[in-house]
Amino acid sequence: MRTLFLLLLVGCSKSPEIQPFQGPDGVEGLETGVDEVLWVVTHLRVRNAPGPGGRFGELANTIGNDLFENPREGWLGASFRNIGRLDWWTLTAWESEEAMNAWVVSPDHATAMAEFTEIAVSGENKWIRRPASEGVMDWDTALLALEQPDFSYAR
Repeated sequence: MRTLFLLLLVGCSKSPEIQPFQGPDGVEGLETGVDEVLWVVTHLRVRNAPGPGGRFGELANTIGNDLFENPREGWLGASFRNIGRLDWWTLTAWESEEAMNAWVVSPDHATAMAEFTEIAVSGENKWIRRPASEGVMDWDTALLALEQPDFSYAR
């Protein structure tokens, strides 16, 4: 049974805490048969109130563990990052937009997202398409994408 993947991310440190990218069955690296990968990077800032990090962590663990324990078709993997329990990032990789959208409307994800609205101050996400041959996207590239108003990635 997979352990809670965000367990390492619950500290109050001001330094980033990062869980490495892992695919289905805990495989590190990017394994896919497609030429292009859809990367989705998301940033969520939660309220500074008693226990917001814990509550966010519970919601994130529910949907993240479901994804790792019951991998969806087209899901290639994920990495997670946080700073001080108030800023949380996810980086997921998908074979297609259709595969990603199927996950977004899944019961666990939809339920958790509805609850996030109660604790979120702000949130943003960007989609980045890039060749699968480039391997796993690093966090510097993902964070740069979030900073750009009309970010597009192409080689």
